[in-house]
Amino acid sequence: MPPSSPITTGTIKNKQYYLQRLQQMNTEREPYFKLWRELSDYIRPDRGRFLQSGQKKATLLSKKILDSTGTLAVRSLASGMMAGITSPARPWFKLEPTDQSLKQSPVLSRWIKEIEKNMMDVFARSNLYNALHTLYGELVIFGTAVMIIDNDAQDVLRAYPLTAGEYYLGMNGRQEVDTLYREMTMTAAQAVDQFGKETLSRDVLDMLESGKDSANIVFVHVIEPNPDAKPNMMDVDHMPFRSIIFEKNGQEDRFTRISGYREFPALCPRWSLTGNEIYGFSPGMEALPDIKQLQHEQRKKGQAIDKKVSPPLQAPTTMKQSAVNGLPGGVTFYDETRQQNGIRPTYEVTLSLSELAADIQEVQRRIGRIFYEDLFLMIAGNGDKSMTAREVEERHEEKMLMLGPVLERLHNELLDPLIQRGFAVMKRAGILPPPPAGFENTDIKVEYVSLMAQAQRSVDTFKVERFIDFMQRAMVLQPDLATTIDLSDTVTEVAGLMGVRQSVMGGHRQEDDPFIELAALQTPQ
Repeated sequence: MPPSSPITTGTIKNKQYYLQRLQQMNTEREPYFKLWRELSDYIRPDRGRFLQSGQKKATLLSKKILDSTGTLAVRSLASGMMAGITSPARPWFKLEPTDQSLKQSPVLSRWIKEIEKNMMDVFARSNLYNALHTLYGELVIFGTAVMIIDNDAQDVLRAYPLTAGEYYLGMNGRQEVDTLYREMTMTAAQAVDQFGKETLSRDVLDMLESGKDSANIVFVHVIEPNPDAKPNMMDVDHMPFRSIIFEKNGQEDRFTRISGYREFPALCPRWSLTGNEIYGFSPGMEALPDIKQLQHEQRKKGQAIDKKVSPPLQAPTTMKQSAVNGLPGGVTFYDETRQQNGIRPTYEVTLSLSELAADIQEVQRRIGRIFYEDLFLMIAGNGDKSMTAREVEERHEEKMLMLGPVLERLHNELLDPLIQRGFAVMKRAGILPPPPAGFENTDIKVEYVSLMAQAQRSVDTFKVERFIDFMQRAMVLQPDLATTIDLSDTVTEVAGLMGVRQSVMGGHRQEDDPFIELAALQTPQ
């Protein structure tokens, strides 16, 4: 966390104001809170915080999960997104100058590559990738995920993923998340280590003096826009975002820590949104009815097997005191004069388990489709080895179009803020090299070159290839059609779609490159 700094001026409210705001945000979140709790029960019991403040989960096992299909599907999708979007094993972004005319400068190119390398090294050295994998799991299940990127003395930056139920979000007029309230539970000893004794209330100090070091203390952390922000003043009073931490149940009207952020430190991606809703909709929500049905059918199947293998029995009252041996090969003795009244099943279980198993498999397939298993395992999981390349291409295009809107939202709400925040933190820490002479005011933009980003662009590559195949056939009939194609521009365009570096091409890109502008990535002055 940023060091504590007292705010001497400004519009800081009293503690009661922030508690009332927390209650209002809790009312807005309540419908999602109930749904999140159900998603946790049926998919990942270890995710989410839904108990009263300070309580901990007694067990991570859920009695509602009898079939792990939904849990495994979430794991597959989260892992597929991690490998396909932000894999630590390969570059997933690259930087270039915004000004097209500067791309041929070898000095500038070397400087930008050094920035890329330093950023990737810092990302790999920190806990970012572990946190991102956790974040993707939260996103897939709950539709909303939150991760705070903060300064760190050891690793330059540190990622803190939150889980559903412990945070509250607010949006500005542009429907961008710019406000985060969260509840943090610490022991009294941890609070002293984090904030220092001088910042804690008398209640906490009394706990420490009485030996209750493990007593739980609930803190509220507020991150919101600072109405006193001034662009040219970066002291704590005037930073763009204000950070306030206080004891939720403390009797004193005091704050534990007041500080600020130069950028909004929380990454808050949503899977999909409806209207002006704050919290997102997820594949987990879409699959929940099928997951419930699956658990119900598995429970009934187990009951049917039990009754078929060990059916309920009926026997004459004269055998009430007789021992009945139900073990395999067991013998039960009775008077043969009463043989006609011997032990027999109360009723016959005639359920066809094969039909029930087939229905269960159909539900499992539906759940897999909701979690895009057919996209990530399209070729490996396809038993039809006779598919042509054209059929694979068309199926690939169809699946990528289905996932396209989600990837675009992740670029806007996760990757762009992550790169901007990481760049700013490293710049202030002195990690990034100074710009070469003459390029001090050069703006930089980022292009995503992950497997999923390239797969999206490959849809357009397929279209270009099909067009060239068509033109080759057409030119057999009308050779002068060759003059209608600018082959140099076509090669440059395809190279851009395939993520080929400019240094390989040796030429200029078109002005309409599919880059995402990052105005915040400006070189140090």
